[in-house]
Amino acid sequence: MRIVRTLAVAGFVAGLVGACGFRSPGHSNGGDPDAGVDASIDGPVDPTAWLHPWAYRKAITLHALQIEAPGDGALADFPVLISVTDPQIAASAFASGQDIVFTSDDAMTMLSSEIESFSQSAKTLVAWVKVPMLSATTDTRLYVYYGYSGVSSPPAQTPEDVWTGGYRAVWHLQQDPGPGGAGDLKDATAGNHDGTASSSLSASDSVAAKIGRGIRFDGSQDYIDFASTDFGDAFTISMWVFFMGGSNVKSLLSNSASGGNTDGFRFFVNTVQTQDLKIIFETGDGSNNSQRQAATLAGALPLSTFTHVAVAVDRAADKATIFVNGNSASVSTSLANNFKTDSDYEVARMEDPALYFPGMLDEIEVASVARSPEWLKTAYNNQSQPGSFHTLGPEEREP
Repeated sequence: MRIVRTLAVAGFVAGLVGACGFRSPGHSNGGDPDAGVDASIDGPVDPTAWLHPWAYRKAITLHALQIEAPGDGALADFPVLISVTDPQIAASAFASGQDIVFTSDDAMTMLSSEIESFSQSAKTLVAWVKVPMLSATTDTRLYVYYGYSGVSSPPAQTPEDVWTGGYRAVWHLQQDPGPGGAGDLKDATAGNHDGTASSSLSASDSVAAKIGRGIRFDGSQDYIDFASTDFGDAFTISMWVFFMGGSNVKSLLSNSASGGNTDGFRFFVNTVQTQDLKIIFETGDGSNNSQRQAATLAGALPLSTFTHVAVAVDRAADKATIFVNGNSASVSTSLANNFKTDSDYEVARMEDPALYFPGMLDEIEVASVARSPEWLKTAYNNQSQPGSFHTLGPEEREP
């Protein structure tokens, strides 16, 4: 079947639409962000279609074999990472990357996208593209356009539109964390949940990480602080973790102080006085003996290698499931169902302050839903090896 998309026309200046002949970013209709429909790809509706006045484009094929989807075979509004090293894009795109845009398979309908980084000298592009329907049964085709040749400037992009469909906050961690200015670490969503780095962090702690740049934490005083946010009754936390080791608890993201009689949640690695490399999501309501944990087996988090770690939480069902590299790794899933979710929170330590994390973190994402196993596996496949997830076609020139 041909893919069916419901795309709303959003927002470019009418005169520019008429002059340039392109359509605005597409948005699927609402609903469950993990829901899908049957989808396939037939190529551009019109093989002569071109997004003018861009001078160049390349087709991008998203491989169905890398995608998992529940039920009927597709993920809706999925942010796909496009990470390439490409001399041709680097040679013809603006130095800022402002003219790099993406379209659906009709070669005309612009998709919401965010350019995380672009370097002409390194010839690298890291971008996120919201794909309305990502099929697990048939390859999906997109196009990347670059080399804008219009008289006016390229249309302004709205990168926060990529992060809808259940995203509460997304931190790429590509900003300089030093010397700890308020709100320095930007949330890519429209929620503006920007983080403040501790004054102990500096520019040298911005390091090459799993996806572009990330942040290195010293395990003794480095952390990121966030203002109060209600995570709600269902949420998912995911991130790339490079753990340098050490005994005792090392916090990843927590909204409470340490201890079994504190109110809130604590997402961490290791348990008390051990180096067992368990990953744990712990909750409590502030009373004695209320502590309950979802946990993995020992050895779930390898040392000194980037690992994708996630927890999908359903407080109403008293359940949390931990995922490692896209696979369920929980041996226990039980939670307290009345733990505090509305609070300030911190990355790389608990609120005490205590239990600092040693190592690197990258691409921290918080969703306002408990993501499906298929969503998390696809995210891992995409982010772990983008070159296997997508293929870039040859350069085409404007007819």
